[in-house]
Order: sequence, then structure tokens, then C-alpha cells
Amino acid sequence: MQTIEFENRIGYKFSDKNLLICALTRKALAYEKELECHQEPFCVLGDAIIKVVLCDLLIKNGTETKGQITQKKAFLENEKILAEIGRSISIHEYMITNEGEKSTGVFQGDRAIAETLEAIIAAVYYDKGFVCAKGVVAFLFKDKLKKI
Repeated sequence: MQTIEFENRIGYKFSDKNLLICALTRKALAYEKELECHQEPFCVLGDAIIKVVLCDLLIKNGTETKGQITQKKAFLENEKILAEIGRSISIHEYMITNEGEKSTGVFQGDRAIAETLEAIIAAVYYDKGFVCAKGVVAFLFKDKLKKI
């Protein structure tokens, strides 16, 4: 798999390309092919990292009250916005999935794209830590943050 183009799209170069491949591999394919690594556990961690980073960025950008932070974070982290960001970097072109998901188009739905984006953030975290993951989140969300 060619990863350089995708890495350019997210503004991050992986030291361990296997982490990126795991993050892009859908659970359906992993179960079908009996692969040990897939994106599902990464999604949970990526979701948590995105929440923390968005809170931090909102506060640093002048959002002051708990209510404002919560409201803006909820808007930014919703599945639709995550999917928009994923589509903006053509994440669906790099997702590794099985024929069933390809034939039904499941892998192109908002949920699959949002989960893959979350998994990518976790892969960055595992590759080089929180500071790098925060940088990728800030890079990917910069346009959305400017609009709220």
C-alpha cells in the first residue's frame, strides 16, 4: 500500500506504517481474513483524543464557558463533521475493507469514514505520542474551528 500520499493529506509521516495500515483496516476484513490488527480498538482511543484536543483548542481560541465548550465540541466531534473531514482527505480511497462492504458502499458511509478518522488519530498517538496526535487533529480541524 502506498502511504506517502495519504500521509501528506493528514500532515503526518508515520514511523511505523503498520499502525497506519491497522487504522485503515476495517473489522469486517480483519475477521474475514483472520487478521490480528484492525481499526476497531483504535476508534475508541482516537475518539477520546479528539475530544481532549478539541476542548484544548476551543479554550485556547477563547471559548470560555463550560456550556460553550461543550456545545462547540459536540458540534465538531459529531459523526457528520468527522465524515466531512475524512472525505476532504479522501480517506475512503485508502480504507482497507472486504468485498461485502465495497459492494454495498458501507465503507463510504459517514460512520465508517468517521471511525477510520478516529482510528488514524489513535495510530498517530501510538506512533509518536499525544503531541503529534494533537498536531494532526489541529491540522485536520483547522477550517472547522475557524467557522465556529
